[in-house]
Amino acid sequence: MTAFSLGTFGFPEVQADGRPIKLALRKGLALLVYLAEAKGAVARDVIATQLWPEADRETGLARLRRLLHRIELALGEPVFETDRTSVRWSPTVELTIDAHLFESACDRGAFEQACQIYRGDFLAGFSPEDSPEFDDWAFFRREALRGRLVHALERLVQDKNAAGEHFAATGHAGRLVELDPFSEVYGRHLIRSLLLAGDRSAAERHHAALAQRLRDELGVAPEAETEALMSPAAAPHALPTTRYVKGAGVHLAYQVYGNGPLDILVMPGFVSHVERAWEHPASRTFLASLMKLGRLIVFDRRGIGLSDRVGSAPNIDVRIAASATVTLMARMRGRLIGRAR
Repeated sequence: MTAFSLGTFGFPEVQADGRPIKLALRKGLALLVYLAEAKGAVARDVIATQLWPEADRETGLARLRRLLHRIELALGEPVFETDRTSVRWSPTVELTIDAHLFESACDRGAFEQACQIYRGDFLAGFSPEDSPEFDDWAFFRREALRGRLVHALERLVQDKNAAGEHFAATGHAGRLVELDPFSEVYGRHLIRSLLLAGDRSAAERHHAALAQRLRDELGVAPEAETEALMSPAAAPHALPTTRYVKGAGVHLAYQVYGNGPLDILVMPGFVSHVERAWEHPASRTFLASLMKLGRLIVFDRRGIGLSDRVGSAPNIDVRIAASATVTLMARMRGRLIGRAR
């Protein structure tokens, strides 16, 4: 049996036993990707509506039958399992798809491998034409995968800087800037990494370029947090280390400020990011006031910030368990540091 692989990052590609296959059927490529992403059987009516939304039901189903036949002729062997109502990739076919390899690497925490797999946005520059339903589906899938790439890159920037590999961190931060040149958050990642690497002249160039883009395209000045990075008094090394603890099968990112006798756990809201907790003046004032009362523990709950992505929103029991796990780990680290002193 032939081993097939689908490349979905960028314009879709099909390979059989490592050899590229020229499939001059845009709707055929769309169908192969859609079925592979579904990971199971899909109703014929659903596929027909996706690919031929303007056709009546019988016409759409007839076109689908012809398309399935033409695809298998082009691939040189039967690859579908069909019945009267549904279609799927045959379970006997050895199939790999790069989007799934990327997500698997993210799930394992193999972020460098994941970023190497992601060579372009999902189905970038591809459309089966006259299929707005398929285009909408591809758009949301593209955004979800792009979000995971951003998370992976941010984790790599943080991890590399924490390990002292600052030049490696600048490479990943630069890729974040390429994804969104107008994001000051990503720009600060790059500038901070360059400062940590000791390349102040490059940091100044990127700061100036960011300020120019914001002024020319958006008509705004950089935020105070961005400007503060270039202050001679700025001390990137003073930022607390982001650490990770595993709970309920995912890695939770957390930071600890101070060493008072009282543990103060800051419960994150809908959106959080431990590395940006001190960037906003109002947030900084609030957290500083809490530090006067004891040791401050800030964390990202599962699915947001630097913590691992998950497929669904956690319930209250999972949130409580995660909070307890982070607090326990922070307390244990505090005891170890105290003994070392």
